[in-house]
Amino acid sequence: MIEHLFFFINEDIEKVAIKIFSILGNKNNFLEGDSSHVLGGAYYSVSIFGIEIRLEKNSYDYDDEYNYMLRIAKDTFSDVIINTIIIKQLTNIVIALLVQNLNLKIAYEEEGQLKVY
Repeated sequence: MIEHLFFFINEDIEKVAIKIFSILGNKNNFLEGDSSHVLGGAYYSVSIFGIEIRLEKNSYDYDDEYNYMLRIAKDTFSDVIINTIIIKQLTNIVIALLVQNLNLKIAYEEEGQLKVY
């Protein structure tokens, strides 16, 4: 299952959050958080259909090429019952919207291989 989407945008994280979440229909409804487990300390997220979409600076693999990542996973604070099929479908929708609206190269890992959309 795809859990992280990697991409490059040459802007600060707050501007990137506005762009990303506007395309996803949540321009004014995303949350800003901070965590010592996140590169730079700040992240932005939105929950939809029991799934959290979280933007943060890329601190995982491929950080030399992709400066941001989106994590798409079950929202641990939601009572909505979801399965991996629903997460995969939403992930595919997010990829398509970002590619079409921002002309981004989106990378993700699947079965141990880096793939680029």
